[in-house]
Amino acid sequence: MLSVWGLFDAKSENCQQLAARHLDVPNAHVYDASNPEARNFCWNQLAGKMFSMGWDAFWLDSAEPEEYWPHMGDAILRNKPVAIGNGARYANIFPFMHTTGVQQHWRATTDQKRVFLVTRSAFLGQQRVGATVWSGDV
Repeated sequence: MLSVWGLFDAKSENCQQLAARHLDVPNAHVYDASNPEARNFCWNQLAGKMFSMGWDAFWLDSAEPEEYWPHMGDAILRNKPVAIGNGARYANIFPFMHTTGVQQHWRATTDQKRVFLVTRSAFLGQQRVGATVWSGDV
């Protein structure tokens, strides 16, 4: 199992590409999981590359999402737009969209491995995409 976060280093080429293509959450370092193209980008540039190396599971940390600095917990979407609408309205669906994106790409890649994802945030129905919630940092 490999830990994969949904946020990107602001200085990275990936983060710059996300922003240039409007696939990020504005003024954050997080991809917009509500945008199908952004989920494709995240898989192709991060999770998919690791999956192709043979990893069997992903620990999808920071699925609230959260910002690394300044640390705001899961409130970073409260005043930001996302592809499907107002971030405050759709903040709770972010972990579902994040895990769904990984699961869909995983299944499109192979049916020879069961999907197993661990996340510290969840939304209704998330168990159907192979996501298990852990209690978070205590």
